[in-house]
Amino acid sequence: MTGLVYKEWKQNKWFIIGMVICGALPLILLIVFHDSVKTASHYQLVLNTGSIVGILIAGMLQVMTLGGDDRKLWAYFISASPDGSNGFIRVKYEMIFFMILTFLLSIHFFDNLILMFTIDKGIEGVYDAGNMVLPLIFLQIFLRAVDIPFTYRFGAKKGSIIKMILMVLCAITMLIVIMINIDDLDVIIDGIKDKMAHYSETPLIPAILVSTLIAYYISYRISCRLYMKGAELYDK
Repeated sequence: MTGLVYKEWKQNKWFIIGMVICGALPLILLIVFHDSVKTASHYQLVLNTGSIVGILIAGMLQVMTLGGDDRKLWAYFISASPDGSNGFIRVKYEMIFFMILTFLLSIHFFDNLILMFTIDKGIEGVYDAGNMVLPLIFLQIFLRAVDIPFTYRFGAKKGSIIKMILMVLCAITMLIVIMINIDDLDVIIDGIKDKMAHYSETPLIPAILVSTLIAYYISYRISCRLYMKGAELYDK
């Protein structure tokens, strides 16, 4: 198992280190645009924009760690090793989850640095982006739970195409639902905004956390079953 951990580190160390850089993106933007950032609203804009862009880039880097795993020769080799394909997949899931946690800790650390800086300068009204980041982190875990089985079952290229088709179908379905309920759309949006504004005061966060962790574990079990079946479809 230590050999698989070492292999993942050697192969993906820059993606893992990239989680810290993504978390530092709000601070990097603040340094780059420091001449233009003067008011509390400017700081808040940098904080929110940097956090969202950081999450998007971090998600892409996590998916990129799956590159090279969809090879028939590697699948047969790892299945014959003492750890087997299940051990390899477990290490991969653990690594990606570690990357998500690293990004979360990093972004909170650098966000707090920015908040301390604004307080020191006497700028009031700048708030931690945590209320926005945490739900997106849960979404990121869920998306990885979807990404990994698709990649291992169909390969990176075919898996991406299938996911894109499913996303388009979901978008069309949502559009149809919105059109059907167009008269009540304002009420629905106001209700969602109200719930999001007070989600930290309800059991919603623990419930979502448990649900995403369960989905991530189920995804791991599915990937274990699909990996060798997908190997037959890999190009090389």
